[in-house]
Amino acid sequence: MSDDEQFLQGVKPYLSNAFEMTNTNFIEFCFKIQVSKNITNHSLHLSQKKYLAYVLKHFGMLNCKLVDASLPTRKKFIKKMGPKDICEVDLMKTMSMLKGENTIK
Repeated sequence: MSDDEQFLQGVKPYLSNAFEMTNTNFIEFCFKIQVSKNITNHSLHLSQKKYLAYVLKHFGMLNCKLVDASLPTRKKFIKKMGPKDICEVDLMKTMSMLKGENTIK
């Protein structure tokens, strides 16, 4: 996701070689997260509801007892929250590899 059209045109071919992709101009799903856009208040809503329903069905747990474990809403993510230098970038990569997460290089 980016508002830099030149960057997107450069990265799309790279990503399409690694992942199955379609260009819908607005993202609906990304890494099993559903994205909804509210034009009126300029906001995005991220949800894993469909993915969680699939997982629960797969493991025969559709009728399990629900517990609210919601994350705080209206969290603002801003650029200064990101890594400040190359050392912090490397630390983030190391931590994600230790957790077994896939990262794009």
